[in-house]
Amino acid sequence: MISQAPRNISAAATAKRTLFLTQPNRPPRSEVIVDNIPEEIKQLKRWVCWARECRDKKWAKGPKQCNGRFAKSTSSDTWESFENVLAAYQSDESMAGIGFVLGDGYAGIDLDSCYDADDDVAEDSVHEVVELIGSYAEISPTQTGLKILVKGKLPKGRRSSGADAEIDVECYDGGRFFTTTGQCWAGGPSHIRTAESELAQFHRTYVDPREPEKPRQTPNNGDSIFCRRRSTKSPKHGKQSNTSPRSMRTVTPIGFGLAWARSPLAETN
Repeated sequence: MISQAPRNISAAATAKRTLFLTQPNRPPRSEVIVDNIPEEIKQLKRWVCWARECRDKKWAKGPKQCNGRFAKSTSSDTWESFENVLAAYQSDESMAGIGFVLGDGYAGIDLDSCYDADDDVAEDSVHEVVELIGSYAEISPTQTGLKILVKGKLPKGRRSSGADAEIDVECYDGGRFFTTTGQCWAGGPSHIRTAESELAQFHRTYVDPREPEKPRQTPNNGDSIFCRRRSTKSPKHGKQSNTSPRSMRTVTPIGFGLAWARSPLAETN
């Protein structure tokens, strides 16, 4: 059983992840424990291989077809069956691992730099997320994070946590692939669960915590604030003319009736 962290391990996990992804030589291939991967997703043709690619002096993940050509998480024509992808991974040393394409009701949560494999310890917030979602979870290829697969649709809004967030989080329900290791999270569920409301709670708590909407202010008793034009002298009689209704304008006080709109941040991978 993975113990809860008596200390903040994010800094240590981040340092290890950085070393892993910036090492001069290509990182080792990801171990895949086939028997631990849930059977229901093995039956779907939503699989790709992936390979390590050096981009800006950092090893990134690139989705691949079994024939070595590039795959796209938005193009089903480039996806394969689990059996074909596994065979390509086992026979081709250039393939670093396998991955499952999110979508069609499957969402994924990616918790980065939150787990230390050497000490077998994780941030408390990781345990909270695992317990909240209650679905299949596994350790990431870098051994410093956690990925959760769950059935459901994410709410509208951002897809990654802010710089001041408690933990580094990304979440998607389509347009991305998730590396799959089969290295199960100790004590976690072995099946993929439907958790729509829990996904919404997770998103609201860890990804896009918004301030409560301010109540709209209205003038008391339906009163309005009026601004009268100055009365002017009549050019004919030299007397002041009475202010007509047309010379009265209703002015809405600043802050009354304003609406605030939020636009979701662009998704990043």
